[in-house]
Amino acid sequence: MSIEKIQDTFLDKLKEQSFAIIILVAVLYFQSVFRTNELKEIQNLYEQRIADLKKERDAERERWHEREKYLIEQRDEFVNIAKYKLVQDSNSNLTKKKSSTETK
Repeated sequence: MSIEKIQDTFLDKLKEQSFAIIILVAVLYFQSVFRTNELKEIQNLYEQRIADLKKERDAERERWHEREKYLIEQRDEFVNIAKYKLVQDSNSNLTKKKSSTETK
């Protein structure tokens, strides 16, 4: 009969504590649900921030690419002007030499 007595005691204690157990299980469940939702929200914020950083990076790359193209165009224009002036100076020097040799 000691086994029956142990079972009865266990069931009596279980009945006494069942409400507390149910409350604890419910609290654990809701904590789990809230934590899961919080983690999903954090993950969404993280992904959004990563997307924003990629957009900023791409915009910065595009800006630098446009700047590089502009500077290359400016360099080419400057080189062409310098070549033109150099040709003009050499032509004027040749005409001066010809006129000085003809006068001699």
